[in-house]
Amino acid sequence: MKVIIDTSVLSILFNQNAKPPIDKETKKPLEHFKERVNNLIQTLSKEKAQVIIPSPVLTEILIPATVGQRETIETLSKSPFKITGFDHRASIECSIMLRRFFSESKNRKEMTSNFNKQKVKFDYQIFSIGLVEQVEAIYSDDKDIRKLGKKFNIPVIGSNDLEVSLSEKQIKMEFPPN
Repeated sequence: MKVIIDTSVLSILFNQNAKPPIDKETKKPLEHFKERVNNLIQTLSKEKAQVIIPSPVLTEILIPATVGQRETIETLSKSPFKITGFDHRASIECSIMLRRFFSESKNRKEMTSNFNKQKVKFDYQIFSIGLVEQVEAIYSDDKDIRKLGKKFNIPVIGSNDLEVSLSEKQIKMEFPPN
């Protein structure tokens, strides 16, 4: 099994200032976000899944990582992770996807005003790497990645859908010393 973890989910592990997404039900910041992501990584590792980290995601993860950049790279270079570059095959996929995106836009001015072109290109690069790597799912809270998932029939799983491990669900009780 191969999956991608996008910046919106992965950043919580490497960026102390990363903000959790909003819980769909409570409309408040999602509780146990870091624990959910840690549980996801542990589960994928146990399942011997390959977690693809597209090079654009690595770029986004490293931008705020002024301290610990080397450790971040070392962690993402070990199993279950695999850093994957935007190579010629992904470039071809991306060009096909972007051509389709631009041709589906009714009005080019409307498209450029509603979308940040660089973000669109980054999202399409991430997604095209997923197509080349034949991933089964993408973990992301990015609404644009979610739209691409629907368009290209790849499930996009958000943080709200991640499980909290049983040990995190247990209530921690502290007893006073005797």
